[in-house]
Amino acid sequence: MAAAKTESKTELHWQGKFRGVDFAPLCFQIKTVTHELLKDSKGGLIPTVICNWLTETAIEAIDQQIGADRRKALAIIAANRTISLSELANKMGWATHAGKPAKSRADRCVRALKKAKWLDADHSVTPAGLKILSDNN
Repeated sequence: MAAAKTESKTELHWQGKFRGVDFAPLCFQIKTVTHELLKDSKGGLIPTVICNWLTETAIEAIDQQIGADRRKALAIIAANRTISLSELANKMGWATHAGKPAKSRADRCVRALKKAKWLDADHSVTPAGLKILSDNN
């Protein structure tokens, strides 16, 4: 049985430049998994990817979890704006399949916080970020 390690969501949609019939976006969940029968020459588990179609309900649940993760990360950064990506990943419970801190996931989260204008470039919480934190409490 495959065990999910990390998950993400992606969307498939037409680009507008291709000829053909328009269709509604299709959302998929991508999971990185390992299986006992898939090993390298040293016996280590090899991660692979599976993809499942998502229902509207599942999309909403994933979006809610992403929002909750971003608010939690914002609170952690507000408490210590010099926190490293590795420390942030540890506090968030994000790990790679090898058990190391998922620094790339923490980096994506920090970039999303900056894009949402909840964080400044120097990791200071913006007024919009402070409003999010106060709404959380």
